[in-house]
Amino acid sequence: MADDKYIVTKADGTPVDDAVVIRLKDPFAATALYTYSNTILGFLEMMQTYKFLERHEEERLMGIVDYFHAQANRSISMADKRLPD
Repeated sequence: MADDKYIVTKADGTPVDDAVVIRLKDPFAATALYTYSNTILGFLEMMQTYKFLERHEEERLMGIVDYFHAQANRSISMADKRLPD
């Protein structure tokens, strides 16, 4: 697969060269996105046990968890699943 099929940019149009694209219609997308969000949750649980994180850091990470969990839910609801071409 060519790395230049999708170009990822920030909102201001600045290219990002260390990102990949996961299409929500990919049949594996929901599993990957749920796994990512659950990995962060596991990390948070470990860090809370040892009190390594400040509250604002926990809140920021929970925002990331919520975002990727929501994207996984969106992926689950999409019809016409297909692998990337």
